[in-house]
Amino acid sequence: MLFALFMCWTVWVALARIQTHYTSPRFFIAALLCVTAVVVLCNRSKRFGRMKILGRRLGKISPERLYVFSAVILLALQIFLLLKLKYRPNHDSMYVDIAAKNFARDGNFENITMGLKAKKRFYFSRFPNNWAWLLILSGIHRVDYLLTGKVHDQVTPAISVLSIQLSLLLTFLTARHMTANKNYRRMAAQLPLLVPAFYLYAPIYYTDTVSMPFAALSMYAFVRFIKAERKRQKVIFGIVCFISVGLGYVIKGNLCILAVAFALYMMFEKGILKGVATGVVLALAIVLFSKATTAAGLAAGITTRELYEAKRLPPHHWVMMSLVDDGRFNYDEYRLTLKYDDYESKKKADMKRIKEDMDNYTPRTFVEHLRLKSSVTWSEGHYYALHHIKNSENKRLARFLKGDTAKRVFDVAQAVLLLTMLLSFVGGVFSKYPDKVFLLRMSVFGLAVFLLIWETRSRYLVNFLPFMVLISADGIRRTEMFFRMAARKFARKK
Repeated sequence: MLFALFMCWTVWVALARIQTHYTSPRFFIAALLCVTAVVVLCNRSKRFGRMKILGRRLGKISPERLYVFSAVILLALQIFLLLKLKYRPNHDSMYVDIAAKNFARDGNFENITMGLKAKKRFYFSRFPNNWAWLLILSGIHRVDYLLTGKVHDQVTPAISVLSIQLSLLLTFLTARHMTANKNYRRMAAQLPLLVPAFYLYAPIYYTDTVSMPFAALSMYAFVRFIKAERKRQKVIFGIVCFISVGLGYVIKGNLCILAVAFALYMMFEKGILKGVATGVVLALAIVLFSKATTAAGLAAGITTRELYEAKRLPPHHWVMMSLVDDGRFNYDEYRLTLKYDDYESKKKADMKRIKEDMDNYTPRTFVEHLRLKSSVTWSEGHYYALHHIKNSENKRLARFLKGDTAKRVFDVAQAVLLLTMLLSFVGGVFSKYPDKVFLLRMSVFGLAVFLLIWETRSRYLVNFLPFMVLISADGIRRTEMFFRMAARKFARKK
Protein backbone atom coordinates (compact mmCIF):
# COMPACT_ATOMS: atom_id res chain seq x y z
CA MET A 1 0.00 0.00 0.00
CA LEU A 2 2.86 2.39 0.88
CA PHE A 3 4.52 1.76 -2.49
CA ALA A 4 1.27 2.43 -4.36
CA LEU A 5 0.48 5.65 -2.46
CA PHE A 6 4.00 6.99 -2.91
CA MET A 7 3.98 6.12 -6.62
CA CYS A 8 0.57 7.78 -7.03
CA TRP A 9 2.05 10.98 -5.60
CA THR A 10 5.19 10.70 -7.76
CA VAL A 11 3.23 10.16 -10.97
CA TRP A 12 0.77 12.90 -10.09
CA VAL A 13 3.43 15.60 -9.58
CA ALA A 14 5.28 14.46 -12.72
CA LEU A 15 2.15 14.62 -14.87
CA ALA A 16 1.23 17.99 -13.34
CA ARG A 17 4.59 19.37 -14.49
CA ILE A 18 4.35 17.78 -17.94
CA GLN A 19 0.90 19.23 -18.65
CA THR A 20 2.24 22.76 -18.04
CA HIS A 21 4.27 22.36 -21.26
CA TYR A 22 1.01 22.42 -23.23
CA THR A 23 -1.14 25.44 -24.08
CA SER A 24 -4.19 23.18 -23.72
CA PRO A 25 -3.80 20.84 -20.70
CA ARG A 26 -7.16 19.22 -21.50
CA PHE A 27 -5.88 18.20 -24.92
CA PHE A 28 -2.77 16.70 -23.29
CA ILE A 29 -4.86 14.71 -20.81
CA ALA A 30 -7.18 13.45 -23.56
CA ALA A 31 -4.23 12.48 -25.80
CA LEU A 32 -2.49 10.78 -22.87
CA LEU A 33 -5.53 8.70 -21.94
CA CYS A 34 -6.07 7.69 -25.58
CA VAL A 35 -2.45 6.61 -26.07
CA THR A 36 -2.43 4.72 -22.77
CA ALA A 37 -5.67 2.95 -23.69
CA VAL A 38 -4.22 1.93 -27.06
CA VAL A 39 -1.03 0.60 -25.45
CA VAL A 40 -3.00 -1.35 -22.83
CA LEU A 41 -5.72 -2.75 -25.06
CA CYS A 42 -3.99 -3.37 -28.40
CA ASN A 43 -2.24 -6.47 -27.10
CA ARG A 44 -5.65 -8.10 -26.58
CA SER A 45 -7.22 -6.82 -29.79
CA LYS A 46 -8.06 -9.48 -32.38
CA ARG A 47 -7.35 -7.06 -35.20
CA PHE A 48 -4.00 -6.20 -33.66
CA GLY A 49 -3.26 -9.90 -33.35
CA ARG A 50 -4.02 -10.35 -37.06
CA MET A 51 -1.52 -7.67 -38.06
CA LYS A 52 1.36 -9.18 -40.00
CA ILE A 53 5.04 -8.68 -39.41
CA LEU A 54 7.34 -10.36 -41.89
CA GLY A 55 4.47 -12.57 -43.06
CA ARG A 56 3.41 -13.75 -39.61
CA ARG A 57 0.45 -12.72 -37.52
CA LEU A 58 1.61 -10.70 -34.54
CA GLY A 59 -0.52 -12.72 -32.14
CA LYS A 60 1.23 -15.92 -33.24
CA ILE A 61 4.80 -14.60 -33.12
CA SER A 62 6.70 -15.97 -30.16
CA PRO A 63 7.92 -13.43 -27.59
CA GLU A 64 11.51 -14.38 -28.47
CA ARG A 65 11.06 -13.51 -32.17
CA LEU A 66 9.20 -10.35 -31.27
CA TYR A 67 12.11 -9.34 -29.04
CA VAL A 68 14.58 -9.88 -31.91
CA PHE A 69 12.40 -7.83 -34.25
CA SER A 70 12.13 -4.99 -31.71
CA ALA A 71 15.87 -5.11 -30.95
CA VAL A 72 16.73 -4.79 -34.65
CA ILE A 73 14.43 -1.74 -35.06
CA LEU A 74 15.89 -0.18 -31.94
CA LEU A 75 19.45 -0.86 -33.10
CA ALA A 76 18.76 0.72 -36.51
CA LEU A 77 17.45 3.90 -34.86
CA GLN A 78 20.38 3.96 -32.43
CA ILE A 79 22.91 3.65 -35.25
CA PHE A 80 21.10 6.37 -37.21
CA LEU A 81 21.36 8.79 -34.28
CA LEU A 82 24.93 7.76 -33.57
CA LEU A 83 26.04 8.43 -37.16
CA LYS A 84 23.90 11.47 -37.91
CA LEU A 85 24.05 13.39 -34.62
CA LYS A 86 27.87 13.24 -34.34
CA TYR A 87 27.71 13.62 -30.58
CA ARG A 88 30.50 15.38 -28.74
CA PRO A 89 30.72 14.78 -24.97
CA ASN A 90 30.50 17.64 -22.47
CA HIS A 91 31.16 18.15 -18.78
CA ASP A 92 31.82 14.93 -16.81
CA SER A 93 31.63 12.56 -19.77
CA MET A 94 34.11 14.78 -21.65
CA TYR A 95 36.58 14.88 -18.76
CA VAL A 96 36.61 11.09 -18.43
CA ASP A 97 36.88 10.64 -22.20
CA ILE A 98 39.86 13.00 -22.51
CA ALA A 99 41.67 11.41 -19.56
CA ALA A 100 41.10 7.88 -20.90
CA LYS A 101 42.47 8.86 -24.31
CA ASN A 102 45.52 10.45 -22.68
CA PHE A 103 46.16 7.16 -20.90
CA ALA A 104 45.71 5.20 -24.14
CA ARG A 105 48.49 7.17 -25.84
CA ASP A 106 50.93 7.34 -22.90
CA GLY A 107 50.21 4.12 -21.01
CA ASN A 108 50.05 6.01 -17.69
CA PHE A 109 48.03 8.68 -15.89
CA GLU A 110 50.82 11.28 -15.56
CA ASN A 111 49.21 13.55 -18.13
CA ILE A 112 45.66 12.71 -17.13
CA THR A 113 44.40 16.31 -17.21
CA MET A 114 46.10 17.32 -20.47
CA GLY A 115 43.44 19.00 -22.62
CA LEU A 116 41.27 19.99 -19.63
CA LYS A 117 40.83 23.55 -18.39
CA ALA A 118 43.15 24.60 -15.56
CA LYS A 119 40.28 24.75 -13.05
CA LYS A 120 39.57 21.04 -13.74
CA ARG A 121 43.07 19.80 -12.85
CA PHE A 122 41.77 18.37 -9.56
CA TYR A 123 38.60 16.89 -11.07
CA PHE A 124 39.55 13.24 -10.50
CA SER A 125 40.75 13.96 -6.97
CA ARG A 126 37.37 15.50 -6.17
CA PHE A 127 35.21 12.87 -7.87
CA PRO A 128 36.56 9.35 -7.19
CA ASN A 129 33.09 8.05 -8.11
CA ASN A 130 34.26 8.27 -11.74
CA TRP A 131 37.40 6.19 -11.23
CA ALA A 132 35.87 2.84 -12.09
CA TRP A 133 34.54 4.05 -15.44
CA LEU A 134 37.82 5.88 -16.10
CA LEU A 135 39.85 2.71 -15.49
CA ILE A 136 37.55 0.61 -17.70
CA LEU A 137 37.45 3.15 -20.53
CA SER A 138 41.22 3.73 -20.31
CA GLY A 139 41.82 0.00 -20.70
CA ILE A 140 39.52 -0.19 -23.74
CA HIS A 141 41.15 2.80 -25.43
CA ARG A 142 44.63 1.45 -24.63
CA VAL A 143 43.87 -1.88 -26.31
CA ASP A 144 42.46 -0.02 -29.32
CA TYR A 145 45.60 2.14 -29.50
CA LEU A 146 47.99 -0.81 -29.24
CA LEU A 147 46.13 -2.75 -31.93
CA THR A 148 45.58 0.06 -34.44
CA GLY A 149 48.08 2.76 -33.53
CA LYS A 150 45.40 5.39 -32.88
CA VAL A 151 42.45 6.15 -30.60
CA HIS A 152 39.12 5.90 -32.37
CA ASP A 153 36.25 8.16 -31.32
CA GLN A 154 33.74 5.52 -32.50
CA VAL A 155 34.70 3.07 -29.74
CA THR A 156 32.90 4.83 -26.90
CA PRO A 157 29.51 5.33 -28.65
CA ALA A 158 29.66 1.65 -29.62
CA ILE A 159 30.04 0.81 -25.92
CA SER A 160 26.92 2.85 -25.15
CA VAL A 161 24.84 1.10 -27.83
CA LEU A 162 26.14 -2.29 -26.71
CA SER A 163 25.31 -1.46 -23.07
CA ILE A 164 21.70 -0.56 -23.91
CA GLN A 165 21.19 -3.59 -26.16
CA LEU A 166 22.71 -5.95 -23.59
CA SER A 167 20.53 -4.42 -20.87
CA LEU A 168 17.37 -4.99 -22.91
CA LEU A 169 18.38 -8.59 -23.66
CA LEU A 170 18.83 -9.21 -19.92
CA THR A 171 15.52 -7.43 -19.29
CA PHE A 172 13.72 -9.76 -21.67
CA LEU A 173 15.41 -12.80 -20.14
CA THR A 174 14.32 -11.58 -16.71
CA ALA A 175 10.74 -11.25 -18.00
CA ARG A 176 10.84 -14.89 -19.08
CA HIS A 177 11.51 -15.90 -15.48
CA MET A 178 9.03 -13.48 -13.96
CA THR A 179 5.97 -15.26 -15.28
CA ALA A 180 4.88 -17.82 -17.86
CA ASN A 181 2.41 -15.30 -19.31
CA LYS A 182 3.34 -14.80 -22.98
CA ASN A 183 1.55 -11.47 -23.25
CA TYR A 184 3.74 -10.12 -20.45
CA ARG A 185 6.86 -11.22 -22.31
CA ARG A 186 5.53 -9.74 -25.55
CA MET A 187 5.00 -6.39 -23.86
CA ALA A 188 8.48 -6.58 -22.29
CA ALA A 189 9.86 -7.10 -25.81
CA GLN A 190 7.90 -4.23 -27.40
CA LEU A 191 7.81 -1.51 -24.74
CA PRO A 192 11.47 -0.40 -25.13
CA LEU A 193 10.50 0.91 -28.57
CA LEU A 194 8.22 3.44 -26.82
CA VAL A 195 10.95 4.75 -24.47
CA PRO A 196 12.86 7.62 -26.16
CA ALA A 197 15.81 7.36 -23.78
CA PHE A 198 16.87 4.04 -25.36
CA TYR A 199 17.41 5.95 -28.63
CA LEU A 200 18.61 9.28 -27.30
CA TYR A 201 21.29 7.78 -25.06
CA ALA A 202 22.79 5.66 -27.86
CA PRO A 203 25.52 8.23 -28.70
CA ILE A 204 25.99 9.33 -25.07
CA TYR A 205 28.66 7.33 -23.31
CA TYR A 206 28.77 7.83 -19.57
CA THR A 207 27.98 5.98 -16.36
CA ASP A 208 24.22 6.27 -16.88
CA THR A 209 24.27 3.83 -19.80
CA VAL A 210 27.42 1.88 -18.89
CA SER A 211 25.95 0.90 -15.51
CA MET A 212 22.63 -0.18 -17.05
CA PRO A 213 23.73 -3.75 -17.98
CA PHE A 214 25.07 -4.26 -14.46
CA ALA A 215 21.70 -3.24 -13.00
CA ALA A 216 19.88 -5.55 -15.43
CA LEU A 217 22.34 -8.41 -14.80
CA SER A 218 21.98 -8.02 -11.03
CA MET A 219 18.21 -8.33 -11.31
CA TYR A 220 18.40 -11.27 -13.72
CA ALA A 221 20.93 -13.13 -11.56
CA PHE A 222 18.91 -12.55 -8.38
CA VAL A 223 15.66 -13.74 -9.99
CA ARG A 224 17.46 -16.86 -11.21
CA PHE A 225 18.99 -17.30 -7.75
CA ILE A 226 15.62 -17.29 -5.96
CA LYS A 227 14.12 -19.64 -8.58
CA ALA A 228 17.02 -22.10 -8.68
CA GLU A 229 16.37 -25.50 -7.16
CA ARG A 230 19.87 -26.94 -7.49
CA LYS A 231 22.60 -25.83 -5.15
CA ARG A 232 25.08 -25.40 -8.01
CA GLN A 233 22.77 -22.97 -9.81
CA LYS A 234 22.21 -21.00 -6.63
CA VAL A 235 25.97 -20.65 -6.12
CA ILE A 236 26.59 -19.57 -9.73
CA PHE A 237 23.83 -16.98 -9.85
CA GLY A 238 24.65 -15.80 -6.33
CA ILE A 239 28.25 -15.11 -7.37
CA VAL A 240 27.12 -13.34 -10.55
CA CYS A 241 24.75 -11.16 -8.51
CA PHE A 242 27.50 -10.41 -5.96
CA ILE A 243 29.92 -9.28 -8.69
CA SER A 244 27.40 -7.31 -10.75
CA VAL A 245 26.04 -5.40 -7.74
CA GLY A 246 29.55 -4.57 -6.51
CA LEU A 247 30.95 -3.61 -9.91
CA GLY A 248 27.79 -1.78 -10.91
CA TYR A 249 27.89 0.25 -7.68
CA VAL A 250 31.41 1.60 -8.27
CA ILE A 251 30.32 2.69 -11.77
CA LYS A 252 27.03 4.25 -10.60
CA GLY A 253 26.33 4.60 -6.90
CA ASN A 254 22.53 4.33 -7.09
CA LEU A 255 22.87 0.55 -7.62
CA CYS A 256 23.24 0.25 -3.85
CA ILE A 257 19.43 0.43 -3.87
CA LEU A 258 19.34 -3.06 -5.38
CA ALA A 259 21.15 -4.49 -2.36
CA VAL A 260 18.42 -3.09 -0.09
CA ALA A 261 15.61 -4.27 -2.40
CA PHE A 262 17.03 -7.80 -2.63
CA ALA A 263 17.47 -8.00 1.14
CA LEU A 264 13.90 -6.80 1.80
CA TYR A 265 12.49 -9.26 -0.73
CA MET A 266 14.30 -12.15 0.96
CA MET A 267 13.05 -10.90 4.31
CA PHE A 268 9.43 -10.96 3.11
CA GLU A 269 9.77 -14.29 1.31
CA LYS A 270 12.26 -16.32 3.35
CA GLY A 271 12.34 -14.67 6.75
CA ILE A 272 14.36 -12.06 8.63
CA LEU A 273 17.58 -14.09 8.93
CA LYS A 274 17.89 -14.76 5.20
CA GLY A 275 17.00 -11.15 4.45
CA VAL A 276 19.71 -9.87 6.77
CA ALA A 277 22.21 -12.38 5.36
CA THR A 278 21.44 -11.21 1.81
CA GLY A 279 21.89 -7.59 2.82
CA VAL A 280 25.20 -8.29 4.57
CA VAL A 281 26.61 -10.23 1.59
CA LEU A 282 25.66 -7.53 -0.92
CA ALA A 283 26.92 -4.77 1.38
CA LEU A 284 30.20 -6.68 1.52
CA ALA A 285 30.30 -6.70 -2.30
CA ILE A 286 29.83 -2.92 -2.35
CA VAL A 287 32.56 -2.35 0.24
CA LEU A 288 35.04 -4.73 -1.42
CA PHE A 289 34.61 -3.25 -4.90
CA SER A 290 34.76 0.29 -3.50
CA LYS A 291 38.02 -0.41 -1.68
CA ALA A 292 39.45 -2.22 -4.70
CA THR A 293 38.57 0.68 -7.04
CA THR A 294 40.17 3.23 -4.69
CA ALA A 295 43.32 1.11 -4.35
CA ALA A 296 43.53 0.52 -8.11
CA GLY A 297 43.02 4.21 -8.86
CA LEU A 298 45.75 5.30 -6.46
CA ALA A 299 48.11 2.57 -7.66
CA ALA A 300 47.53 3.56 -11.29
CA GLY A 301 48.34 7.19 -10.48
CA ILE A 302 44.96 8.82 -11.13
CA THR A 303 45.84 11.04 -8.18
CA THR A 304 48.01 10.92 -5.07
CA ARG A 305 46.87 9.81 -1.64
CA GLU A 306 47.40 13.35 -0.33
CA LEU A 307 45.27 14.99 -3.02
CA TYR A 308 42.63 12.29 -2.68
CA GLU A 309 42.28 12.94 1.06
CA ALA A 310 42.30 16.72 0.65
CA LYS A 311 40.17 17.26 -2.44
CA ARG A 312 37.48 14.54 -2.52
CA LEU A 313 33.94 15.63 -1.78
CA PRO A 314 32.08 13.99 1.13
CA PRO A 315 28.71 12.26 0.52
CA HIS A 316 27.09 15.03 2.58
CA HIS A 317 27.80 17.40 -0.31
CA TRP A 318 25.11 15.81 -2.52
CA VAL A 319 22.60 15.75 0.34
CA MET A 320 23.31 19.44 0.96
CA MET A 321 22.76 20.27 -2.72
CA SER A 322 19.49 18.35 -2.72
CA LEU A 323 17.99 20.78 -0.19
CA VAL A 324 18.36 23.86 -2.39
CA ASP A 325 15.73 24.96 -4.92
CA ASP A 326 14.61 21.97 -7.03
CA GLY A 327 17.38 19.66 -5.74
CA ARG A 328 19.52 19.64 -8.87
CA PHE A 329 23.16 20.70 -9.18
CA ASN A 330 23.75 24.08 -7.55
CA TYR A 331 26.97 25.90 -8.38
CA ASP A 332 26.94 28.08 -5.24
CA GLU A 333 26.68 25.02 -2.99
CA TYR A 334 29.45 23.37 -5.00
CA ARG A 335 31.73 26.38 -4.48
CA LEU A 336 30.94 26.39 -0.76
CA THR A 337 32.36 22.88 -0.35
CA LEU A 338 35.44 23.67 -2.47
CA LYS A 339 36.44 26.54 -0.16
CA TYR A 340 37.77 24.08 2.42
CA ASP A 341 41.16 22.39 2.07
CA ASP A 342 40.61 18.99 3.68
CA TYR A 343 37.96 16.29 3.78
CA GLU A 344 36.93 16.76 7.42
CA SER A 345 36.48 20.51 7.01
CA LYS A 346 34.35 19.95 3.92
CA LYS A 347 32.20 17.43 5.78
CA LYS A 348 31.67 19.73 8.77
CA ALA A 349 30.78 22.69 6.54
CA ASP A 350 28.31 20.60 4.54
CA MET A 351 26.68 19.19 7.66
CA LYS A 352 26.34 22.71 9.06
CA ARG A 353 24.68 23.92 5.84
CA ILE A 354 22.33 20.90 5.84
CA LYS A 355 21.21 21.78 9.37
CA GLU A 356 20.71 25.43 8.41
CA ASP A 357 18.66 24.51 5.35
CA MET A 358 16.47 22.09 7.31
CA ASP A 359 15.90 24.70 10.03
CA ASN A 360 14.73 27.17 7.39
CA TYR A 361 12.02 24.79 6.12
CA THR A 362 8.56 24.58 7.63
CA PRO A 363 6.66 21.29 7.17
CA ARG A 364 4.61 22.89 4.36
CA THR A 365 7.58 24.39 2.49
CA PHE A 366 9.57 21.18 2.83
CA VAL A 367 6.74 19.15 1.31
CA GLU A 368 6.55 21.70 -1.51
CA HIS A 369 10.33 21.32 -2.01
CA LEU A 370 9.96 17.55 -2.27
CA ARG A 371 7.06 17.96 -4.71
CA LEU A 372 9.13 20.23 -6.95
CA LYS A 373 12.14 17.94 -6.73
CA SER A 374 10.14 14.84 -7.61
CA SER A 375 8.40 16.57 -10.50
CA VAL A 376 11.65 17.70 -12.21
CA THR A 377 13.12 14.23 -11.75
CA TRP A 378 10.27 12.16 -13.18
CA SER A 379 8.71 14.47 -15.76
CA GLU A 380 11.52 14.60 -18.35
CA GLY A 381 10.87 12.05 -21.08
CA HIS A 382 14.31 12.67 -22.57
CA TYR A 383 16.02 11.96 -19.20
CA TYR A 384 18.43 14.91 -19.52
CA ALA A 385 19.70 13.65 -22.91
CA LEU A 386 18.89 16.97 -24.59
CA HIS A 387 21.43 18.66 -22.34
CA HIS A 388 24.08 16.11 -23.35
CA ILE A 389 23.60 16.59 -27.09
CA LYS A 390 23.89 20.38 -27.10
CA ASN A 391 27.50 20.23 -28.41
CA SER A 392 26.72 17.77 -31.21
CA GLU A 393 28.13 18.62 -34.63
CA ASN A 394 24.78 18.13 -36.39
CA LYS A 395 23.11 21.28 -35.06
CA ARG A 396 20.04 20.84 -37.24
CA LEU A 397 19.21 17.41 -35.83
CA ALA A 398 20.03 18.58 -32.30
CA ARG A 399 17.64 21.54 -32.71
CA PHE A 400 14.91 19.20 -33.96
CA LEU A 401 15.32 16.89 -30.95
CA LYS A 402 15.23 19.89 -28.62
CA GLY A 403 12.22 21.41 -30.38
CA ASP A 404 8.68 21.59 -29.02
CA THR A 405 7.29 18.79 -31.22
CA ALA A 406 9.96 16.27 -30.19
CA LYS A 407 9.66 17.29 -26.53
CA ARG A 408 5.91 16.68 -26.61
CA VAL A 409 6.48 13.19 -27.99
CA PHE A 410 8.97 12.54 -25.19
CA ASP A 411 6.50 13.92 -22.63
CA VAL A 412 3.65 11.68 -23.77
CA ALA A 413 5.94 8.63 -23.86
CA GLN A 414 7.08 9.35 -20.30
CA ALA A 415 3.53 9.93 -19.10
CA VAL A 416 2.35 6.63 -20.62
CA LEU A 417 5.27 4.80 -19.00
CA LEU A 418 4.47 6.33 -15.60
CA LEU A 419 0.74 5.59 -15.85
CA THR A 420 1.24 1.96 -16.84
CA MET A 421 3.77 1.60 -14.02
CA LEU A 422 1.20 3.03 -11.64
CA LEU A 423 -1.28 0.36 -12.77
CA SER A 424 1.23 -2.25 -11.60
CA PHE A 425 1.80 -0.54 -8.24
CA VAL A 426 -1.94 -0.25 -7.61
CA GLY A 427 -2.55 -3.81 -8.81
CA GLY A 428 0.15 -5.07 -6.46
CA VAL A 429 -1.89 -3.85 -3.48
CA PHE A 430 -4.49 -6.54 -4.24
CA SER A 431 -1.97 -9.39 -4.54
CA LYS A 432 -2.12 -11.85 -1.68
CA TYR A 433 1.60 -12.62 -1.78
CA PRO A 434 4.61 -10.63 -3.01
CA ASP A 435 5.40 -11.72 -6.56
CA LYS A 436 8.67 -11.22 -8.42
CA VAL A 437 7.42 -7.92 -9.85
CA PHE A 438 7.24 -6.77 -6.21
CA LEU A 439 11.04 -6.93 -6.31
CA LEU A 440 11.07 -4.51 -9.26
CA ARG A 441 8.60 -2.19 -7.56
CA MET A 442 10.73 -2.06 -4.44
CA SER A 443 13.78 -1.16 -6.54
CA VAL A 444 12.06 1.74 -8.31
CA PHE A 445 10.40 2.85 -5.06
CA GLY A 446 13.84 2.83 -3.43
CA LEU A 447 15.26 4.92 -6.28
CA ALA A 448 12.45 7.46 -5.93
CA VAL A 449 13.08 7.80 -2.18
CA PHE A 450 16.85 7.97 -2.72
CA LEU A 451 16.48 10.84 -5.19
CA LEU A 452 14.42 12.79 -2.66
CA ILE A 453 17.40 12.65 -0.31
CA TRP A 454 20.24 12.94 -2.85
CA GLU A 455 21.04 15.60 -5.45
CA THR A 456 18.81 14.73 -8.39
CA ARG A 457 18.58 14.76 -12.15
CA SER A 458 16.34 12.81 -14.46
CA ARG A 459 19.36 11.02 -15.95
CA TYR A 460 19.81 9.23 -12.62
CA LEU A 461 16.77 7.15 -13.63
CA VAL A 462 18.34 5.87 -16.85
CA ASN A 463 20.04 2.74 -15.51
CA PHE A 464 16.76 1.71 -13.83
CA LEU A 465 14.75 2.01 -17.06
CA PRO A 466 14.82 -1.78 -17.67
CA PHE A 467 12.99 -2.26 -14.37
CA MET A 468 10.50 0.46 -15.24
CA VAL A 469 9.78 -1.30 -18.55
CA LEU A 470 9.06 -4.58 -16.75
CA ILE A 471 6.82 -2.84 -14.21
CA SER A 472 4.96 -1.12 -17.05
CA ALA A 473 4.47 -4.48 -18.80
CA ASP A 474 3.05 -5.86 -15.56
CA GLY A 475 0.67 -2.91 -15.30
CA ILE A 476 -0.60 -3.59 -18.81
CA ARG A 477 -0.97 -7.31 -18.04
CA ARG A 478 -2.93 -6.60 -14.87
CA THR A 479 -5.24 -4.20 -16.71
CA GLU A 480 -5.89 -6.81 -19.40
CA MET A 481 -6.77 -9.34 -16.71
CA PHE A 482 -9.10 -6.83 -15.05
CA PHE A 483 -10.97 -6.14 -18.30
CA ARG A 484 -11.18 -9.87 -19.04
CA MET A 485 -12.69 -10.60 -15.61
CA ALA A 486 -15.07 -7.65 -15.92
CA ALA A 487 -16.22 -8.88 -19.34
CA ARG A 488 -16.89 -12.35 -17.95
CA LYS A 489 -18.96 -10.98 -15.06
CA PHE A 490 -20.91 -8.80 -17.43
CA ALA A 491 -21.56 -11.78 -19.73
CA ARG A 492 -22.82 -13.87 -16.79
CA LYS A 493 -25.28 -11.18 -15.77
CA LYS A 494 -26.69 -11.19 -19.30
